[in-house]
Amino acid sequence: MIFMKPTRLFSVSSLLGRWFFLWLLVSGVFTALQARAQCSLRENQADSRISAELYGGTEQGGFRPDYGSSSQWSFGARAEGVRHLKKVSFSGAFSFDQFFGSGMTGSMFFQPDLFPVDVLDFTPSDKSSQCYRLRGGLGVELGAGWILGGSVRFMSANYVKKKDIRHTTYAMDLDIEPTFAYRFKSGHFLQISYRHRKRVEQIKAEQLGSAKAESYYAFLNKGLSYGTLQLWDGDGLHLNEAGVNVFPVSQNADGGRLEWRKGGMALSLGGLWTKGQVGEKGYNWFRFPGWEAQADWRYDTGSDIWTVEAFSRSDRLEEAVMEKVSRNGVVIPVIYAYRSVSDRLLARLSVGWRHQWKAAKGQPLWTLCVHLEGAYRNGRSYLTYPYYDRLDLAFGQVWTQASVCVGDFEIQMGLSGKGGRAWEQGLRSIDPSVTPQEPDRLRDHEHCIIEYDTVPRSCLDAGFRWNIRQVKGLYLRADAAYERAFGVRFLPASWRAYASLGLGYSF
Repeated sequence: MIFMKPTRLFSVSSLLGRWFFLWLLVSGVFTALQARAQCSLRENQADSRISAELYGGTEQGGFRPDYGSSSQWSFGARAEGVRHLKKVSFSGAFSFDQFFGSGMTGSMFFQPDLFPVDVLDFTPSDKSSQCYRLRGGLGVELGAGWILGGSVRFMSANYVKKKDIRHTTYAMDLDIEPTFAYRFKSGHFLQISYRHRKRVEQIKAEQLGSAKAESYYAFLNKGLSYGTLQLWDGDGLHLNEAGVNVFPVSQNADGGRLEWRKGGMALSLGGLWTKGQVGEKGYNWFRFPGWEAQADWRYDTGSDIWTVEAFSRSDRLEEAVMEKVSRNGVVIPVIYAYRSVSDRLLARLSVGWRHQWKAAKGQPLWTLCVHLEGAYRNGRSYLTYPYYDRLDLAFGQVWTQASVCVGDFEIQMGLSGKGGRAWEQGLRSIDPSVTPQEPDRLRDHEHCIIEYDTVPRSCLDAGFRWNIRQVKGLYLRADAAYERAFGVRFLPASWRAYASLGLGYSF
């Protein structure tokens, strides 16, 4: 396993080295190994292009998930490119992002809600993270209509909390997809692919301050905010388990995808079988099997682009019935069985439309985009027999954006709205004659999750880009947004503001 360790300072030489690597990557030298593309690159051969950008941004305000920060800053660099040769097409990208957030609590994971388990702490402190991403691949004409391609995506990140309970989280995501396609003489294009994905996150928690360890609690969320509340080094949290000393989560997924194209129409169907676990070295405390399915439809008429996307995901969390057995002075974990403690389902459907008005030479070019999305999420918990609980969430969003290009300038304005509803069953018993202790639950945490997903809100955003004529390819962009929620009860505030600034170059 390879993780990129945190670094604090960047020398001029290391910065120049990164930019040199960027240029090599997007120009196609390394793209065949690390970039992301498909055989379908050969079906959509737009002009070759390469661009790179330095950017920085900030978010302020208390309308945020409970694991987020009320004040955060980020900066980074990204580059991407597409290159077409006579028989080969390359596509690739690289990005680096540095994040700083203040007064943060909640999830210790780099990507909260990605897995069906979570670990939360309650000591406000600053957090920082570094994230590296590579993506791309190639498509090669084999002759007689046959095309061979492939794609690779890689992400590596570290996430650090700087005050007790101090933790460092390492995350990795690797996605590999070889593809094979055939172009029929009638114009039909058919592509089939195999896909393998591996996700890993690992939390290393420790107590370094002068305060006693008894001052620090953490919570292991096993679904719907039911779980175990203990001292951070307690046996029930597995943050400081003897012989492991980390909280490791991994997931492997295998599946495939089928894509068809004809003219401006494209249809793609794909699915994955997933299998994950929490633990290592025989201490496999949890496992979570599941699946993912996705369908995409796109129709491009030249002036109009219509899209429909559907996605669904489900998994089930199972906890090990484990005993630690001492044999010849060596403690060995013995797993007798797994019992289901929770499950969840997500289904999402979105529809989009983009229209561009053709403009005469020298006249403004107008573009309008409209996007509608609806989603449903269901979660069930049966952590302690005979108790069970259920939560259903439904929410929708509408987003529209208009842009105009006038000379060297591009101006964008957008408006969106979102809202939803939750149905919470509450803890019930299937056998009233059995009355064990009810499972621990962080009700405030669950209230914040539900409110952030369902409370009505609107967002106004604006963007500006200046293509600097004096240096061909150089541009300056600025973006800003303001989000306001209505009827907030549990979250710290009802507003959130965003701003970013970027300087880039297009080859």
